[in-house]
Amino acid sequence: MLFPNICLKFIVIPFFLSVTQMLKHDFRNISFYEFKLRLNAAQTARNINEVCGEESIDESTVQRWYQKFRSG
Repeated sequence: MLFPNICLKFIVIPFFLSVTQMLKHDFRNISFYEFKLRLNAAQTARNINEVCGEESIDESTVQRWYQKFRSG
């Protein structure tokens, strides 16, 4: 297999892209996924930080995104 994937809890990333290289829009997409699963912002922030490292994202950032998701 030329480009194997690594599965980390709820995200799949190519092996050559480290978790520290994930971008803001990646976290936003993960947050939208968890928003659709009806998880709250605090749980979403904990899940992302658990997988990607502490302080990867602030709960307040996720709360702001959730507000935007609700407003359309």
